[in-house]
Amino acid sequence: MTSTSLHGLREVRVAGDRHPAPFLRATLPGGLTLIVKPIRALPIVAVDAWVGVGAAHEPPGVEGIAHFLEHMFFKGTPAHPLGEMDGMVKNMGGYNNAATSLENTHYFIVAPSPHWETALALLADGLQNLALPGEELAREREVVKEEINRKEDSPAGRLYTVLSETALAGTPYGHSVLGTRESLDRIGRDEMGAYWRRHYNTANTVVAVVGDVDPDAALRAVQSAFDYYRRGSPSAIAAFTAPRPRPAVLRESKDVGQTYLALAATTPGREHPSYHALELASLVVGEGPTSLLSRRLERELNLVTGISAWSYDLRGTGLLGVDAVCDPDQTERVVEEIGVVLSEAVRGAITPAAVERAKRILRADFDFDNETASSISGTLAEFELLFGGAERFADYLSGIEAVRPEECVRVLEEFFAPASRLTVIVEPDAEGHGSSGRDEARPAIAAAGPDPA
Repeated sequence: MTSTSLHGLREVRVAGDRHPAPFLRATLPGGLTLIVKPIRALPIVAVDAWVGVGAAHEPPGVEGIAHFLEHMFFKGTPAHPLGEMDGMVKNMGGYNNAATSLENTHYFIVAPSPHWETALALLADGLQNLALPGEELAREREVVKEEINRKEDSPAGRLYTVLSETALAGTPYGHSVLGTRESLDRIGRDEMGAYWRRHYNTANTVVAVVGDVDPDAALRAVQSAFDYYRRGSPSAIAAFTAPRPRPAVLRESKDVGQTYLALAATTPGREHPSYHALELASLVVGEGPTSLLSRRLERELNLVTGISAWSYDLRGTGLLGVDAVCDPDQTERVVEEIGVVLSEAVRGAITPAAVERAKRILRADFDFDNETASSISGTLAEFELLFGGAERFADYLSGIEAVRPEECVRVLEEFFAPASRLTVIVEPDAEGHGSSGRDEARPAIAAAGPDPA
């Protein structure tokens, strides 16, 4: 990887100029990072601001404040009162949105290139000058509570809430991005303002400008738009002890017609050398109709209506999991057969051909995820913020290429053995009506399938 100076911006290249490189980067006074990627094919520009704060940075008692603040971003500033930003974006022919995760929050506008500086100015104004009107705070609190209701009403949403809150309990990642109704009630204007002022600052922000734009013009515009942005420091996630495996089975009943289940175990996170092998192992086991799980449970045995495996990697921890949907009377059989497939995976089913197929899928997914200006801006800003440099996407791809079949076997044996798996089952109750309780299931299910070790 190399970089050369260009009027305050430095050009960054990677081996073979793998897309989305090359790009340009500058660090502004105070520490704000600017990423610029000119793409002249279409007169479109994406302006994307990533702030290094998410649900994992929240202090106890105000869970959900990062996402709640994201909602309030769209409720106006002194310069642009409620609704004006959205109207301006619509009138220029663009669109805008935002998202909050456990580790970051980002806001973006995609607009025709003649209006990109207006789009940048709107984002910069919002990051620096939120009005946080009290009546809108109360209204959005109820909006977020309704999001919580919808997630709890969804069997898949409830499944993943129980899974993550149980598996990651005791870590900063062990609560929902949405928070709870009770924690939202504790967040007033003072709490939100203090949180915004603490975390929204130059050293905690990456701005990506991608599309039909002149790099020098982008640098000048960002310097001007963020001239009064608060100086500060990057947000840090509180230190925690890596979660221990939680081999248990949790059952919960709801008013649903099918069973939703998941098996998961904790992993060491994206900084660990096993990161790439975990991603590939999950694809070999459960991505697409030719994966081991789908071939066995969906095509051969016709036990499930859907099944997949996945790897979710965070800083210092993560999850490796399998989820499935099936008829209620097949639940125990499905859990058992998942165990059988995982046992077979570590006893020879993970072949070089299967691993190569998984690599092709990841390469293609990466390329599909970087087809547009808005997706490229997201990739570059995310790698800059979470991985220590936008160019680190190339390390991710080369790390994937270097994984051998035996490494996929090793990570399944080390991190996904039966004694490490948490099983969560959301199923219909006997009367067809959901209950609010959570029950320990029969221990036999937790140990379903031969021991891969």
